[in-house]
Amino acid sequence: MDQGKVYLTKEGHEKFEHELENLRKELEEKIREEMPSTASSEPDEEYISFQESLGQLRSRVKELETVLSNCEIMDYNPKDHCQIVRVGCRVEMEHNGQREEVIIVGSLEANPDLKKISNESPIGRALIGHRSGDEIQIKARTIQTFRIRRITYGV
Repeated sequence: MDQGKVYLTKEGHEKFEHELENLRKELEEKIREEMPSTASSEPDEEYISFQESLGQLRSRVKELETVLSNCEIMDYNPKDHCQIVRVGCRVEMEHNGQREEVIIVGSLEANPDLKKISNESPIGRALIGHRSGDEIQIKARTIQTFRIRRITYGV
């Protein structure tokens, strides 16, 4: 995978598109409805605060536009890629007799609390390209061995 690309699942892409659409609407409304007047030559706190929040909105809009224009959507046909771990798949693995399921996502979608791990994380990097039944070793504080039990797509 190209290191300059941003990898998104189909779900992640839709989420970012929706956020961008909402932020653009919010930005338009803010400019149209909330612009404080500057009667004096010195900007007051209200005006400065307004400009700062406007800047933050514009910055996030620009960031999302950049992400969406440079992303690759990882939407595989399960029949074609079900045997290989890639971004966008769910992996069931076993470690020390315990089974765990994770979803491999691009770094912008990673959320360990939801078991969404980045393809750039140590576990993600180790899993990418492997198949069901493969054993992988991940070096954290110690070397840990995981066996891939099952790979599914359509997260």
